[in-house]
Amino acid sequence: MKPNRLLTLDVTVLVARLGMGWTMIAHGAQKFFEWGIEGTAAYMGAGGVPLPLISASFAATVELGGGALLVLGALTRVAALGMVVVMAGAFTFAQDSTTIFVQDDGYGYVLAVAVCCLLIAALGSGRFGVDRWLAEHSGGLRKGTRPAVTGAGGADS
Repeated sequence: MKPNRLLTLDVTVLVARLGMGWTMIAHGAQKFFEWGIEGTAAYMGAGGVPLPLISASFAATVELGGGALLVLGALTRVAALGMVVVMAGAFTFAQDSTTIFVQDDGYGYVLAVAVCCLLIAALGSGRFGVDRWLAEHSGGLRKGTRPAVTGAGGADS
């Protein structure tokens, strides 16, 4: 890939990580600090989510912690895949699977988040993330090289 295309891809991954990370931080913080885990669990339980207290704790932790990891570009693939799991649960239990429109409680939002996080998981953190920095400074990559596996300018973690 040409250097300017790699830079464009790295910047695009950075923007996606920052936007998705901030969005998920807000949703996780809402579950922890506005509704509380007990309130979130009650809502989830009313919707038929199994083990609502554990599910609420898991969703809030993945969203808040995973969102912060996405912003940093640290453990990027793990964080993004965790969010895909949370969105799969939301699709299964919380959204009306017959409509895409959010105002009708449709699945549009969770689909968009899941697809974006799946793409981030596939691409990794890009050049502008902690994962890349750690790979370069732990002997995994020489500075200035690109991982051959991703082809996307992202570190392989």
